[in-house]
Amino acid sequence: MSLAFASLSFSFHLTQTWLQKTICGVIFGIILIWQLLKIDRGQVLIITLLLIFSVLLWRQTQQLIIEPREHVPILLYPDEITIDEGYLTGHGHIDRQTVLLSGKIDSAGSMLWHDGKPFVLNATIKQEKIASPTNYGQTDFKQIYASQGIFWRESFQNGKALPVTLNVIGYAHLIREKFRKFLVKLPRPLSFFANELFLATGDGQDNQTMNHYRDLGIIHLLSISGLHVTLICNFISLSFSIFHRPTEKAFGLIMLILALGLFLSGFQPGFVRASLAFILQRFFSMKKWMVNKADRLGITLMIHLSQNPLLLMSRGAVLTYLLALGLLLTEHMSNLKQSFGLNLIIMPLLLHYFYQINPLTIIFNLFAIPYFNFILLPSVLLSAATFLFLPGLSFLLAGFLRFTE
Repeated sequence: MSLAFASLSFSFHLTQTWLQKTICGVIFGIILIWQLLKIDRGQVLIITLLLIFSVLLWRQTQQLIIEPREHVPILLYPDEITIDEGYLTGHGHIDRQTVLLSGKIDSAGSMLWHDGKPFVLNATIKQEKIASPTNYGQTDFKQIYASQGIFWRESFQNGKALPVTLNVIGYAHLIREKFRKFLVKLPRPLSFFANELFLATGDGQDNQTMNHYRDLGIIHLLSISGLHVTLICNFISLSFSIFHRPTEKAFGLIMLILALGLFLSGFQPGFVRASLAFILQRFFSMKKWMVNKADRLGITLMIHLSQNPLLLMSRGAVLTYLLALGLLLTEHMSNLKQSFGLNLIIMPLLLHYFYQINPLTIIFNLFAIPYFNFILLPSVLLSAATFLFLPGLSFLLAGFLRFTE
């Protein structure tokens, strides 16, 4: 059924020709007819979910044509914008819509942003739809921003900022911004890796490292994956087991940490997939339900798509689910064969998205993945946990990483 959800999402948001729409429609129709032929209570529930999902997709599609209201204050959160010499760029919120913003802001706005406080922007706005690429090979920013629910670009001059009263959401964004500023204080390259892993954003200072990872074809390591979530959750479970603490409390702590991590990372698709997969695995295990890995992956995708119907417009989301499927298909292979198989699976998408591949990526992954999982990731976690009271350790770890990098 996850294939039916995916075909609907592709049909609404990614197909551009009638042939593409027809193929998605045929896939959806075959699955729907197959479910109707063997209908029972479970199938009725699934069909109902598909209908609900179709309505959600339709509503999301309407945002493509609804123009944000003009002359309405725009709500800004400090962790979603950047102000450099009085020039603001980032995301703003008009009613329930998120828009792309850029323009000159007054000194009050700069001070509020520096203090990590949300504010509203009053300005004369010029708005336009985010345009599709016009040249072959040009980055499709329309699709990238649409995957985040952003369809409009707003520009302004001489914006005036007014403070707002902090509510629960405001405090959450305040915490995220303060955490970002804390991570920036870590010595390089720890600050770069910490921002990429925890917040899914760079620190703005180490683009060279990012380019190196991209050129080597291992940029996917700079995000929380299923293996990372499993390592962290198993460490917590093992700690509770050693001290003979109830497993229910360990699961509760894991849920709290995952929820915090999801918010801090801006609900990064790979992190959401990994967290949902882990939670479902634990849930099925506690209920003693025998659900195989492929079905768990399908259920994960359906839940994720229900929460975010625009999910498959995101390059990261498509790659993370395709890699997860690839791991299932190649799990019985040797490390070298598995690396080769995974690269073959994602190669067409990498060429489509980035117009380049590295033929040595297969070899690089064999060395990079163990290094990242068992050296770099623990170093980042240990540094973030001890920097305030033991900064010397962070500088030692940073020097070691500079040597190994």
